[in-house]
Formats: sequence, structure tokens, C-alpha cells
Amino acid sequence: VNVSLRSYALCIQASIMAKKKGNSSNSNSKKKNKNKIKNKNKRSKNEEEASSSRNGKNTGWNFVSEAGPGCYIARREEGTSHNSNTTPDWLIEWEDIDPEEFEHDEEVPDIAVDTEEGTLSICNVDACFKVAYVTVYDTQLVGAHGKPLTPGTSTDNHGNTESCITFIVLCPPCVFVHLCYLDIPLEQDVTSLRIESDVSPWHQHPNPSDEHPFRIGFPLGAMPAESNTNTNNSN
Repeated sequence: VNVSLRSYALCIQASIMAKKKGNSSNSNSKKKNKNKIKNKNKRSKNEEEASSSRNGKNTGWNFVSEAGPGCYIARREEGTSHNSNTTPDWLIEWEDIDPEEFEHDEEVPDIAVDTEEGTLSICNVDACFKVAYVTVYDTQLVGAHGKPLTPGTSTDNHGNTESCITFIVLCPPCVFVHLCYLDIPLEQDVTSLRIESDVSPWHQHPNPSDEHPFRIGFPLGAMPAESNTNTNNSN
């Protein structure tokens, strides 16, 4: 789903974030954000070592980061806090919210950009888990650890290749997931950001530990390994 109504969503999220931190504005917010990003780089060596155990490589989620450059996966284990060791070091935080803080007729966008803090967030005010796929094109993103997130590329049907970063997030009920910082040039209008997203209720696989009982040959259509072995032995 292309966030073509992002300007509308940005207006809505401004009022939402104001409720969380007080309604304030500053014309130098982008400069403040750049200072925050720089300050993230001043983390001590001990802090870096403590957070290194929280990256995606150590979570055992059956995903090798080198195999999918530009893809960042996050989920909060049931019963853990926002600063759990299962939280990736690039993610800012999981923020538990009270749906009662919002008006019943108030529409909360699935994706929000806080123009003051310069953050990108997923918003879930419902009582169900949601799975979100969020792709940001041609924009420098910075993680909570103060380091730029490594982008990947996307190529369309016409052969045009673009730089992008995709977040795949399992968001618990009544949680705002603050993903990263947007390093936007001072002269760039935040509404010019190109963001695509797909957010929907999550339905767990009926048997998450299910395994395929047969071997599959690669390339597809090739003989299974046992058949190849038998053929070689017969020769």
C-alpha cells in the first residue's frame, strides 16, 4: 500500500505525538534531530558491547542479515519489556500505549513520522498483533545505536533500481514501535518522503514448527540427492 496520503497521516500523527510529549514546536527541529543523531554516536564502548548481543544475528529468527541487505526484522517476545535483549540494537523502542488516551473517533495512522523528533514509527492501537512491512526509498535512516542503516536495492519491472530499506515488524497490541531516525536534509520537505507500507492483523501459522519431510533438489526440477548418489554408484 503506497502511503499516498502521507501528508494527511503526518497531520494526524502530529496531534498523536503531541499527546505523548506535550504540544510543542520548534522551527529548528531538524537541526535538533541531527544533534540527536550525532549524540547517539557518543555511546560508550561498554554500551556498544552491551547492545551488540541484541542484534538480529543473535536472535535465532532464521534470518541471515547478509542474505537480505536492507531488510530489518523486529519482534518483541511475549512478556518482555521494551528494552529486552531480544530488541535489535537499531530499534529505538517499543512504547506501550493506552488506547483510552485517544478519542474513539480519532483515526490513528499505521505509519507515523514525527517531524520534531525525526522518527519513523508503526502505530498499533488495536487489541491484536499486527505484521507490518514498511519500505523507505532514497532516504538515509539512522538506528538507535547512532549508525546509518545499510540499505538494499529494489528493481522494478522496467529495470529501474532504487536504494531502499524495508522493516518487517511483528507489533504487539497497543504498542507504538519507534523504528529509526530519518536523516533528512534541512531543505527537504518531510512530505516528500516516499514510503510504502502494508500493515495487517497477524495470523499465526497453525504449526510454527512444521517442517518439510522431503528433500528438494536445486535448481528446482533436479533429481533429489539420494537419486544422484544412486546414479553415481551405478556408474
